[in-house]
Amino acid sequence: MYDEMLKLKLPRGAEIVAFVDDAGLVIVAKHLADVKRILSCAYEDVQQWMGSVGLTLAADKTEALLFTSRKQLEKITLNVGECSITSQPYIRYLGVMLDSRLS
Repeated sequence: MYDEMLKLKLPRGAEIVAFVDDAGLVIVAKHLADVKRILSCAYEDVQQWMGSVGLTLAADKTEALLFTSRKQLEKITLNVGECSITSQPYIRYLGVMLDSRLS
């Protein structure tokens, strides 16, 4: 069933990565405003699909991380469902620590 989520038609610059019941949205864009716009559309698409199969997203478990080569770390605040999420310098995904510099 989850494989169908991987086939969703998402906005350009958005891709789903998933393993078992953990999923992530990867957004590639040059500007933060584009990241927000693409993420908002992609999140809505995923949320609608999940609702159609009787599932819900756990917005309270959602995390954000910006990968950048810039010296100054930027932060972004996103509205995901009812939650407001601020990007972190690192997150744990599938037991692996990822940081904004990929170090």
